[in-house]
Amino acid sequence: MKKALLLLVTLIGSISAWADFGLWINNPQMNWQAKTQGYITEPEILITPKGVYAEVEFTFKMHCQNSYNNTDTLESVLDFELPANSFIHNSWLWLDATTIIQAAIIDKGRAIQIYENIVKRRRDPSLLIKTGANNYRLNVFPLTKQYPRKVKIVYSVPFNWLTNKVNFELPTEILNTSTTKQNLTLKIKNDNTYSQPYFTEQFFSNYVIGSTATETTLQIPSTAYENGLTLNYQTSLTNGVLLNTFATGNNAGIYQMVIDPVNVLGQAQSRNVVFILDHSNNGPINNFAKVKSTVQSYLLNNFNQSDSFNIFYTDNFSTTQKTSANWAPTTASAINGAFSALPATVNTNTALQYEALLKTALSFAASKPGAYTQVVLISSNTSIMTQALADTTFNHINAHLGGFHNKIHVINNSNFSSWSGTNSILANELLYSKLTLASSGNYYKYTTNTSTSTYTIDIKNILRQVSLQLGNTISAYSITLPITGGFPYAQYDIRGNGTLSTSVPYVETGKFIGNMNTGNVGVQFLSGSGVVSTQLNVSTISYNTSHSMQAWSRHYIEQLSFQNTNNIFTNEIIDTSIRNRVLCDYTAFLALENGDTVMASVNANGPGGGSGGGTSVDDHEIANNTIKCYPNPFTSEITIEFIKPVQELMIFDLSGRMILTVMPKKEDKKFVWNGKNASGTDVPTGIYFIKARTVNNVVTYKILKQ
Repeated sequence: MKKALLLLVTLIGSISAWADFGLWINNPQMNWQAKTQGYITEPEILITPKGVYAEVEFTFKMHCQNSYNNTDTLESVLDFELPANSFIHNSWLWLDATTIIQAAIIDKGRAIQIYENIVKRRRDPSLLIKTGANNYRLNVFPLTKQYPRKVKIVYSVPFNWLTNKVNFELPTEILNTSTTKQNLTLKIKNDNTYSQPYFTEQFFSNYVIGSTATETTLQIPSTAYENGLTLNYQTSLTNGVLLNTFATGNNAGIYQMVIDPVNVLGQAQSRNVVFILDHSNNGPINNFAKVKSTVQSYLLNNFNQSDSFNIFYTDNFSTTQKTSANWAPTTASAINGAFSALPATVNTNTALQYEALLKTALSFAASKPGAYTQVVLISSNTSIMTQALADTTFNHINAHLGGFHNKIHVINNSNFSSWSGTNSILANELLYSKLTLASSGNYYKYTTNTSTSTYTIDIKNILRQVSLQLGNTISAYSITLPITGGFPYAQYDIRGNGTLSTSVPYVETGKFIGNMNTGNVGVQFLSGSGVVSTQLNVSTISYNTSHSMQAWSRHYIEQLSFQNTNNIFTNEIIDTSIRNRVLCDYTAFLALENGDTVMASVNANGPGGGSGGGTSVDDHEIANNTIKCYPNPFTSEITIEFIKPVQELMIFDLSGRMILTVMPKKEDKKFVWNGKNASGTDVPTGIYFIKARTVNNVVTYKILKQ
């Protein structure tokens, strides 16, 4: 196992030589580091609402520049980012105009090894892996001047819910990696729940070239998408709740639920945000134009018109300014007007000027104190670098305010640091730590890639995290579902916050045993006046596809990965990823040309592997046609019925350790497991895997002991 892990690290290290986002072309037979920028043609995106997600099918061709020789056999490498909480669940590679390969999903180390060996043999694979929390890499080989490669990536992104609408960003940043840009063909599906699509940034109707009752087709020029596009749908929550279910068996299923806090509280809770922008030229990571466009898009797409904002900065005369005399509504006209009024550069030169900027902005925010007003400071200022100066500045601000009234979230947009004794101090970090600690806010700073010495800070996703804290958040709450004969379990807040907000809809997915019915969703939470209880009537239940299982699996994988400090859940993570075709840190999508084969096994010693040969099969239909396990969940014993002759049964725990093996006789039709291991000891409650080996394959079946 140690050798395998070492091989994985070595291979990932070699294939991860580039860290910056972009489309790059290299010649694997020559210098690995030599690369040129590629370009994209024929981009087409299909959007389909799937429950509380938007499914995005992105198809395009990748080309090399004309500077290469006709005989050069090249590789394309696309590094890209997706919004937080997205997940990739399919990948396709075109061998020619008519032959298309759907990628298999296997463990990452094996996939990388196969890919690199094939590249050496000059054959046709594509490899798609995760390289970070929201970062991905697609490798495709070969590519020549006469032979561009066509690919399709399929991923899902959770809708951002607001009053009467949802939205999400289109993957235009991938298109912007191209040296030249072409028109984008965009096809948008709509239904009874999500209708009347439109863009936040552009006039939607300008680009429509075809429309039916359920699909709209647009042709969008590069000048319209290069600064980003956000697609909105009109939607409403009948009686304040939306409930989707998908049956996974008899009396069992997956659900997705959205709850509108307005219906819970009886009134809307407006949110107010003050931005403080300061951008020094001393080691900034993002230029100010990028910061402005990011904040502008954030305000346009994450707030209702009943919310309000203001922006504070220092002008070229070292005077503190604000974009509005009073609180401005978060309407498109007010937001766009404020950013048009901002100068091209904002920079506070001295510690006293910076202190004045903070005092003025925080005093304004205190005019609406409490949970519904918060401050976001985005700065690359470097004027307060000593402990003494940080203490003095903090004390002056605190005395001026009479104590902090609002949360302050700091995004430190600088990589500048200096030494204080033996410690390296990041720009203004001493002050920022005191401000966020005193106000119960959060402090965010850049991350580094040691292999490339690059610095990054994802302001866009940080602002999404800040959104979850705007308004009053409630951690003590309970939600009951209209289930008969059972209960919900394995529930996840899709936003990843784990709290009930009074300002934005709550979105949850989970599993259930029993029957989901129309009826009431009960919401209880603890407020300052005691327990508040509300009943929301569910008049209809929408039934969606098996995509619900993939979406739930994405959160289950994330939870296991967070707990996987000692690698005890690695096998379960890989097994879930492969079975549901949801890409994770431990797996990869690998598309191979005809003649290349790969077994869908994850570990010869764990629940994804087999013994005695055969292919590990993760298809539910094949598994159900081989064995049946009932009752599942079970308490004391479970019956494993053989639909086909089984040569060997193996039972694994969640860590991948085999706890029991059985060799049935040819005439045996079933095996009853009493929940004991090979030593005769009762195993604890939890998830287990039954692997059944037949003549043709090895199937995996997950069971739950309660």
